[in-house]
Amino acid sequence: MKHTSFNARTLVLLVGLLASVGCGISAANLMATAVPPTLTAIAATQKLALMSFHGRYVTAKGGGSDWVLRQEPELSECGWFTPHHHANGKIALVTCYGKYVTAPKTGATRSDWMLRQETEPDGCGEFVLHNLGRDGFALETCAGNFLTAGAEGPGWEGKLAWSIVGETDTIKEWERFRLLEPYIPPLSVITNFDSCGEPTKRGREMGTAYDRKSGDTIVGSYVQEAERGCISRLEYDMVFWSGFWIRLGEADLSPYSQLVFDIKGDSQENAPGRIKIELKRAGGQEVSILYTSGVTTDWQTMRVSLGDFAGSLSSFTDIEELVFVFEANGSRKTGVIYLDNIALQRAWGNQ
Repeated sequence: MKHTSFNARTLVLLVGLLASVGCGISAANLMATAVPPTLTAIAATQKLALMSFHGRYVTAKGGGSDWVLRQEPELSECGWFTPHHHANGKIALVTCYGKYVTAPKTGATRSDWMLRQETEPDGCGEFVLHNLGRDGFALETCAGNFLTAGAEGPGWEGKLAWSIVGETDTIKEWERFRLLEPYIPPLSVITNFDSCGEPTKRGREMGTAYDRKSGDTIVGSYVQEAERGCISRLEYDMVFWSGFWIRLGEADLSPYSQLVFDIKGDSQENAPGRIKIELKRAGGQEVSILYTSGVTTDWQTMRVSLGDFAGSLSSFTDIEELVFVFEANGSRKTGVIYLDNIALQRAWGNQ
C-alpha cells in the first residue's frame, strides 16, 4: 500500500532553511533546535512515520531480522513510531514492537553503525532533532553522528542494503528525512448516547446490573453536556459490584483492534480505582475480562486492545455483550461515572 493511500501529507517544519541542497554541514557548526511546536503538537497524542531521501519508509523489523531498521517501499504498521520527548530536549522513538530505536556508540565498519531496537532506553536511545526547514530534519545520535539512509549498491551490499546507520558527522542528502502525519484507521461507533436513551433513534439495547442480594444499586441516566450533547451518567452505591451493559447483537469484532471510549468521574463523588471490562459470546458461556485504571474527573479517551481479550474467547465473531463493571473490592463504595463515544477502532488494513 503506497503512502498516498493513507491520506498522509508531509509536515513542513517552519524553523528556517539551514543549508542549501548538496552542501555538507559539520555537527560542530550546526545549531540543534528545540523540538518544533508543529512536531510537539502531533507527537503528544499521535505517531510519526519517517520518509528517507530515497522515498522509502523507515521500518522496524522483527527478531528474525535481528531487530534492525530498514527502508521499505511501502508504509506498514511497523513504519509508525511513538515519539517520547524528554526534558533534555531529545526525542526517543518507540517501535511497533515496544522497543526503542537505538544507535551504536562506536563502530569500526559501516555494519557496526546500523541502528537497532532495544528493550530499555539509554543515552543512545535518545536523539537530537535538527530542523532543516524545507529540507526536512536530521537526527543526531549519542555519538555525535547523524542518521543516514543507506541505498543498494557499492558499499551497501547484503544486510546494509536499505539500512539506517549512524556513521557520519555531516548532513548531506542521505541524512535528510521527512515527517509524515499518521494514518488513523476509522472508528465504528457503538453508541454516543446522542439519542438520550430513546431506543427508536438508535436501537442499541443497554442497561444496568448489580448484586441484588447485597443491596447494591446503580442508576443510569442521560444528561446534556456542552459540546458533547447527551452522555451516560452512572451513579452506584455498592458493597460488591454493579455494571453497565450494551448488547452488541452477535457482532463480528475481528476487523477491529481497539475498544475506544470517553470517560470521567464526577468531581463531587468518588471515582473507581479501576474498571473491569467484559466481552461475552456464546450465550455468556465465554467471558473475557480486562481491567483498566486511571479514571479522573476530567474527560479522557481510553483505548483498550481487543487482542488482550483473546485468551478467553474462541473467536471474535458473535460477540453478544460489552459490560463496564465497577467493583467495591469488599468495602462499601459510592461514585458517579460518565461515559460517551463508545466505539471500535478498525485494525490496520481493515479500512
